Amino acid sequence: MPDAESMGSDGDVATVAPPPTPGGPPVGLLDLPDDALSLIANHLWASKGDCRGLIGACRRTRQVSLAALPSLIVRWCPACDSSEPVPSQPAPAGRAPAPHPLSLDARLPSLTAFLALATGVRSVTLEDQRPVPSAAAAGTAATPTPPCACPFAVRMGVWRAVGAAVRGRPLKRLKARDAAATSFLGGRSTGSGGGGGGRLRVLELVMTSPSVVGEVATALQSVAPTLTQLRIEFLPGMPRHLAHLLRSAGRLSALRSLWLTAAREDPAGGTLGRDEAAAIADACVGLTFLRTLYPLGTGFGPPWAVACGAFPHLRTLHIVRPAGLYSPLDVVEDYAAVLTHRPMTEVVLADTDGFLAPVVTALRSVDRLPEQLWLRAQLEPADAVELLGDPAAVAGIESLNLSLRCRPHLVLPVVAMPPHLRELILLCCTEGAADTPVCPSARWDVPPTLRHLSVSHDLGLQAADSDISADLPLVRWLLAAVVASRGGCPLTRLAVCARVRPGPDLDAALAPFVAATAGSLCELELSVQPTGEDGVNERRLMAAALSAALPGASVTVKSSLYDA
Repeated sequence: MPDAESMGSDGDVATVAPPPTPGGPPVGLLDLPDDALSLIANHLWASKGDCRGLIGACRRTRQVSLAALPSLIVRWCPACDSSEPVPSQPAPAGRAPAPHPLSLDARLPSLTAFLALATGVRSVTLEDQRPVPSAAAAGTAATPTPPCACPFAVRMGVWRAVGAAVRGRPLKRLKARDAAATSFLGGRSTGSGGGGGGRLRVLELVMTSPSVVGEVATALQSVAPTLTQLRIEFLPGMPRHLAHLLRSAGRLSALRSLWLTAAREDPAGGTLGRDEAAAIADACVGLTFLRTLYPLGTGFGPPWAVACGAFPHLRTLHIVRPAGLYSPLDVVEDYAAVLTHRPMTEVVLADTDGFLAPVVTALRSVDRLPEQLWLRAQLEPADAVELLGDPAAVAGIESLNLSLRCRPHLVLPVVAMPPHLRELILLCCTEGAADTPVCPSARWDVPPTLRHLSVSHDLGLQAADSDISADLPLVRWLLAAVVASRGGCPLTRLAVCARVRPGPDLDAALAPFVAATAGSLCELELSVQPTGEDGVNERRLMAAALSAALPGASVTVKSSLYDA
């Protein structure tokens, strides 16, 4: 079998061999018919991702096993990681470079023979040659060109031949860089049998070069009638080509799920703005799921509005910002435009400047709030009460993640608690204000379905000496509410960040909760103020004591400060 292939599984097939007939002759592996051997091979691929034993048994089991192989990774070079730029480190002085395996152009005949047997492959990942440095850089000793490096035209011809080798197969998924994907799909659609046979349902692309945007658009057109899921990752410099790519591709009529990913660039290399949003709305009208991990611009909301007829079936919207330091733009009006009069199942919105009242109004413009609702922008207490004040509107919420400009005791007792809530995450920020009362008195009725609770207050801020344990009453109130739950302290995971130091007072506040959850709690994470210079030893001792009292639970006690 060629070294280029890694084999895995898409699904799970459970099979149970029939018991032998009592008193009958023993039955060996080769006594089984091919369909039974195929079931065994399917199970091995699904459960272990490996079928070498069956492949090596004999020619017949090899053919059956390879025919059952569900997925395949084809690498241009088995020794190179295609996600990293060339070159690898040069060999030490006086030592010969490590032997390099043959690249795919030299292995193509054996791969073609292998693919003739692997008739069950439905998912293919192509790992093209890593980016090669410039000619000047490649000539230096510090940046040698690897032995597997090959001209672009040759590589694309090889990927086209690989596509031709699986022409007519009902392939469901392809993951590849832009040029490799277009060449592979071109190979599938040419020659006898034409049409590419069994066109794709899932396509995962990495956009690397403006020069192939037109070819990628043509490839999208060729698979549009059956493509239901599209994921595109844009490398630096490529986000500005999003609108052109989708407009050139035309209507993707079968598409239901779209994922867009791009790293933040400095200076900005393209954002999700009005033009990009309009191109997405025109090309992907049938979306039910839209997720963007993408630099945000302004103006994307109106093209996605219900009033414009955009995405009539959309039920899941995730707008997430790429990692990195940035100053959030004010996209409140864009969020509101997208969500007004739109019933949703999942909504995840990235941080934004400005006040969220228009977003709250948009979410409340329909009868029920989403089952999953994550808002990373900070809510004023009044907005939180407006959002969650109606028991009928919150009835379907199962996962709630909010950022609040107040302490949790000012919101939790006065909003309607979702009766089916399983996850509650609150990130509270008061910028160090010491407004915790001596003892919060309002009662919070914890839903009996709640399993994961995370409450964080002023994460990363050093408390003043006078406030070093100011949140102890809040911690005591929070844990007492959980213990008193109608569900009998249902939590399996708890995370708390507060202005409190390890010591007897915190131990006493935790004691009822620890006693109530011993044996059922799976994870406990406490973020506390450091003691002394760093407080590492105190946190270590506290974690050890809690681990002993909570058998089977993962316990972490860490500093609430970023640099401690």
